[in-house]
Amino acid sequence: MISRPLTGWLWRSTIVLATLVSLASLTWTRHQRALEPWEKPRWEPSQFTEIVASPETNHDGETWVVPVNLGCGSCFRRIERLVADAAPETRVAVAALIVDTPSRPLADLLEHRGVRRVYWDEHQVWRRRWGHALYGEVLVFGRDGSLRITVPPGMNPTAPRFAAHAPGKTPR
Repeated sequence: MISRPLTGWLWRSTIVLATLVSLASLTWTRHQRALEPWEKPRWEPSQFTEIVASPETNHDGETWVVPVNLGCGSCFRRIERLVADAAPETRVAVAALIVDTPSRPLADLLEHRGVRRVYWDEHQVWRRRWGHALYGEVLVFGRDGSLRITVPPGMNPTAPRFAAHAPGKTPR
């Protein structure tokens, strides 16, 4: 028969060991992911399945691409704020990129939120080729399709911190 103090010690030791193994596994996974040779993101709409593209969405400025998961409420709120921030005079186009969704989303998915460009990442370009995994981030692409900057969720691409973004600069 095991005494009570030994049982408590054994239980605490098991929890500590399980926590350490979990942290080591997470660290290893992040390390392996960081070593993979990711493609530099480039905005080429032909890589994605077009769901919605209004004719009046032609522009000659930046394109803000927001990865949206259909189960992520904050993603929808994020894209609504960005659409409001990207007034016509800013010459910015906001595009929703529906990610991690196995079947084609409905065309009216974001219509009531003011989003005029919606693409479906059918082939997992955002995650598997570009190596991104953060819903709600904003990938800011220049007129030529090159990535100018990646803005983390919760940050506004028009904030002074990002106003002078240079090509190839990616804060993480």
